[in-house]
Amino acid sequence: MFGEKKNESAQYFVDLDQGVGNDMDQIEQGCHSVVQRRRNSGGSNFAVADGGARYMRYGATVWPENMWAVSASNRLIYAWKP
Repeated sequence: MFGEKKNESAQYFVDLDQGVGNDMDQIEQGCHSVVQRRRNSGGSNFAVADGGARYMRYGATVWPENMWAVSASNRLIYAWKP
């Protein structure tokens, strides 16, 4: 999966064990159609392994399963908690 990263980020790869996890502080979850007075709104564009590109709402890549994890068990372990 490829996703939009935050503009100020120098990271190139996602490392779920680095700091709080790069999925938490480096990936732009809500870049487009953000409501100014509401945090955690909008969504971002992602390219996935099946060859498609998708607009996904804020947090859809990390909950209920974390799509950045490789194995099925880690997708549940690294999922964000609501």
